[in-house]
Amino acid sequence: MNCKWDWKLLDKELIESYRTCKLKQFLDKYNMSNITAHIRLRKLKVSKNSRKGSNNAYWKGGKYINKNGYVMVLIGIKQYKAEHILVMEKLIGRKLLPDEIVHHKDESFEARSNNDPSNLVLTDRSNHAAHHGIKNKYWGINISKENKGVGK
Repeated sequence: MNCKWDWKLLDKELIESYRTCKLKQFLDKYNMSNITAHIRLRKLKVSKNSRKGSNNAYWKGGKYINKNGYVMVLIGIKQYKAEHILVMEKLIGRKLLPDEIVHHKDESFEARSNNDPSNLVLTDRSNHAAHHGIKNKYWGINISKENKGVGK
């Protein structure tokens, strides 16, 4: 049986091409069909899951929008962080302190994905709660701009 490819030489290049999403270039270079390459990959027991990160066919850029409308960014293996926090940390040159919050100036639900530095403000938890008029869960009082400091 006469084979037109020397598989011993091509296997390593085929696997690397497959894993780095350069299979099309490999196929064109050796004038090989997609089916032939995939049959060979199956014989070599190359997993479909061997493509990681941006090489995976289902890669979406390492970002998604969570149920609260915030853009989440992949920062490690299966670790995501809110993009507005990453933008602010880069802007101030340090990690946020535990009491600090990044507030979006335009407060609509859709604005949570607008993480332009001009739309972000660094504030602390108490000022953020006062700005939004959030009820203090411990004292049962409404903290807002209007009644802040009343009763002192």
